[in-house]
Amino acid sequence: MPSLKTLLIIADSLGVHPKDLLDVPLLKDRPLKKEFPKRKRQNFVKKEVELLLKKKGRK
Repeated sequence: MPSLKTLLIIADSLGVHPKDLLDVPLLKDRPLKKEFPKRKRQNFVKKEVELLLKKKGRK
């Protein structure tokens, strides 16, 4: 990893900000909260239990 001084020299010669060399997103560019898909496991487990109870009732 180059030193900060080296990054400043490279960024100055390229005419960009040193942050652009590191490609670090700013806080305002990032989403505040990541959306995760909701799990439907509870309904699936409930249906499995109902199916098992129905099968036991037939015997």
